[in-house]
Amino acid sequence: MQQEIITKYLSNARFATFKNIESYNENLQLSKSCYIPLALLEVSLRNSIDMVFSKHFNKNGKDWLFDYQESFLKPMQLTQIKKAKDKILSRNEIFSKDKLIAELTFGFWTSLFHEDFKDIMRFNIIKEIFPNLPPKNVTLINRKIISKQLNYIREFRNRIFHYENILKPKFTNIILSIYKTLDFIHNAIYIFAQRANDRI
Repeated sequence: MQQEIITKYLSNARFATFKNIESYNENLQLSKSCYIPLALLEVSLRNSIDMVFSKHFNKNGKDWLFDYQESFLKPMQLTQIKKAKDKILSRNEIFSKDKLIAELTFGFWTSLFHEDFKDIMRFNIIKEIFPNLPPKNVTLINRKIISKQLNYIREFRNRIFHYENILKPKFTNIILSIYKTLDFIHNAIYIFAQRANDRI
């Protein structure tokens, strides 16, 4: 009977990536425990980037994101912004910067740390986005390291939100990376995420 239910509702193709129903359940529980820190990371990262970029790159009444046609963004990011704007307007909502920030994907925000933006993402900018980075003489964390860590988290996040198997050796210490990145933004957010997760 159990196998019939799995076949009917979960699909053999999806369930084939798990050893058994117990590992499927373990995957669900792990996904659940990661939801809060991932959500807080996504929201705090995009807001931190916007605050810092607005401070440094808004010029002559033009906003780096809202007036994106004249910004330093690349074609890929411009396409993502257009898609996000179209989605907002298709829902008959009033287009605003706050709605645009919320609509843009986590991939959009992590892409801003790619090599294409090395001239923008200098250490002083990164330090403002992540005010709680350790001192250089303790641990040197640059754009490349941040980009690699964010993409690692993004891959994991996408697997969770597409209900895929995250019980992989490469993700063994992923929760530590998520919390570490939260702590880089602010220790208070890190603590808040931990306490919120403890209440589940």
